[in-house]
Amino acid sequence: MTAQADLTVKKANASTDIVYSGLTGAAGDGIPAVWRCDDAAAGWSVAPANVRPVFTVMTKWNGPRTARQLKFTFSYPYPITDSTTGVTSFTDKVFAEGLITVPQSMAVSNIGEATAQLFNLLDHASVLAMANSGYAVT
Repeated sequence: MTAQADLTVKKANASTDIVYSGLTGAAGDGIPAVWRCDDAAAGWSVAPANVRPVFTVMTKWNGPRTARQLKFTFSYPYPITDSTTGVTSFTDKVFAEGLITVPQSMAVSNIGEATAQLFNLLDHASVLAMANSGYAVT
């Protein structure tokens, strides 16, 4: 198992890096590892912690213990600051969660190929456009 590290990803412009800082590693099966975007360059360092983007990953066995499951969540709030009180809160957020089940009887190379294709599909321009518009292609 690897140690937790900060995660650097590209912003929507595909050239600017943004960093999700590792807050806590997974303490065991069923306990999530947590990253939060505290990136000063993105402006998140001035927002209260409860209105910053958060990414979590948790792993565990499935019921019959034949496969490992990875569950992720992603929360990207829309922060607003009350001009009268100066209090920052959020009115809405983008939220995502997913569950990936990986049978332990598969060859490592097949698992690697499957997960690479899955995440490349999620990163495909058509899928991103569907997520941005809220509508699947027709």
